[in-house]
Amino acid sequence: MEIGKVYVVHNEWIQNPVTGDMPYKIGITKTTVDGRYYGLGLKMPGEFICDFAYEFTENYTTVEKALHDILNKVNVNGEWFNLNEDALGGIQKICEMMGGKLVTDKVEQEIDIINEEKPDFEFEKIIDKWNLQSEMKTVGKSNKFRNIGISGINKGVNYNFTQKNLQEISIALGCWTKKYPNFDIFLKTFDKMEIHGHIFNYFPPPKSRELNDGWKGMIRTDIQKVEIDDIIETMNQLIVETKEKIIDLIKQL
Repeated sequence: MEIGKVYVVHNEWIQNPVTGDMPYKIGITKTTVDGRYYGLGLKMPGEFICDFAYEFTENYTTVEKALHDILNKVNVNGEWFNLNEDALGGIQKICEMMGGKLVTDKVEQEIDIINEEKPDFEFEKIIDKWNLQSEMKTVGKSNKFRNIGISGINKGVNYNFTQKNLQEISIALGCWTKKYPNFDIFLKTFDKMEIHGHIFNYFPPPKSRELNDGWKGMIRTDIQKVEIDDIIETMNQLIVETKEKIIDLIKQL
């Protein structure tokens, strides 16, 4: 009896530049989902997110083929498909009808364990240097991202450092709370903002569970990790440029 998983993943950095559609990958693995697509993540920006995964005994390849055939009209390339919320829900129903066991939580735990086992000392060096130089401290223990709270503002609105891959750090301002329904409009006002030669782009929320969780999007740019001082200077300047305006906005809402 061969056990395997059918999974759906996406990468928020992979989007159609014309339509803004974000494709999803429908694949299978006999090992871990993270191990199946980790190599892709090293070659491109952003992080792959597992939307859901189902475990099957023996027929997981049949399930994958059936899903690919059903979704043929929205196929982008290979195992990549343009999917909306209804399609994602339909995939889950098919997996359940064909005897799949939902194992998304297990997969996410596996990914967390793998990430904890692979600390990035360059990322830690950047965070340590930031905390020494800045009055605003990072929060959290993750090896992949650290948040920076904004005084007087709900913790769902913050600045953050995120490790994109082995070479780059993403720095951003984002909003992850339903408390401020129009915050995405505010974020768009900073779209194409330039600091130290780095352009901050606005990333709207994907049509997925992040939207349901209240994610409003973010403004974000990327800097090579070897440019540690430039990362810190740019982050500090981002805070200078936005903090006062954000606090004033929150007071008005």
